[in-house]
Amino acid sequence: MSDLDPAAARKALIALGLAPGASTLPLDGLTLRLIPRDPGLQAKDIPVDQLFAKVTAMRDKLRVLEQRVNADDRIDAAGRAALQAEVTATAEALNGLLAFFSRDALPPPQS
Repeated sequence: MSDLDPAAARKALIALGLAPGASTLPLDGLTLRLIPRDPGLQAKDIPVDQLFAKVTAMRDKLRVLEQRVNADDRIDAAGRAALQAEVTATAEALNGLLAFFSRDALPPPQS
């Protein structure tokens, strides 16, 4: 575990506008830098708002895929269940990534 003081962390997040109590979640201008382990490869900067939009679009496309799987009569019950499990697991992973940028995902304040 971490030695991080939850109250201090919460105050820092509020000051940065990243916690409940802050006016907005400031995604504009933030950049996520992906740094490869191989030093011979180049780092990649991704604007957070673009990443957020792409993840949201992927999640929406998964919902459409799920509806198509449910409506397709050619898929038997076992196949449908297997596909549903894969779609659900992928959607949950995307939701987890979106929650990383959500104010609601933060723990409640410590009293």
